[in-house]
Amino acid sequence: MKSASNNQIKLLRKLGQKKYREKEGLFVVEGERAVEQVLENGILNVREVFLEEGKAVSYQLTANSFYELDSKVMAEVTDTENSQGILAVCEIPKEASTEELSKKEGLIIATDRIQDPGNLGSIVRTAAWFGATAVLIGKGTVDLHNPKVVRSTAGATGMLPYKNCDLSKDLEVLEKKGWQTLLLDGNEGALSI
Repeated sequence: MKSASNNQIKLLRKLGQKKYREKEGLFVVEGERAVEQVLENGILNVREVFLEEGKAVSYQLTANSFYELDSKVMAEVTDTENSQGILAVCEIPKEASTEELSKKEGLIIATDRIQDPGNLGSIVRTAAWFGATAVLIGKGTVDLHNPKVVRSTAGATGMLPYKNCDLSKDLEVLEKKGWQTLLLDGNEGALSI
């Protein structure tokens, strides 16, 4: 296995920031279970896998490019305090269009100003588990490919089509196409259903 180059390490550091994820069209999946699921489900295009020197994995690796990082560099480029010693660089999937989504059936989850990465990751993970059709990411919601969001999805990143959007406009289009909108709100004064 080859050692990672300085350019690869610089890129890994940059991908912690949204502007670089958007510029490069790449994001990082961290942790043994999440990387294993991403490799197994084959939904995301995995560019590279980085392993901490001496790291053994208990599953068959199938990605094209594998590189080693020393433990100090791995600690610097991961978002977690105690790295599991493995991460994958994946291409950000193409966003779905509202027109594409309007032709589908099922349940589309719309997220509005969700700031906590763990909460968004849990919503995506749960939506994927229950077979939702897609996820709309409204303005003011944390980036879907933020490292903490990706980690919280527990490997479900990429399983659902998504769209970053202005919810009022996109929901209006979907309603005109026959979709029904239901709002879940835990705030005081919300109507219990």
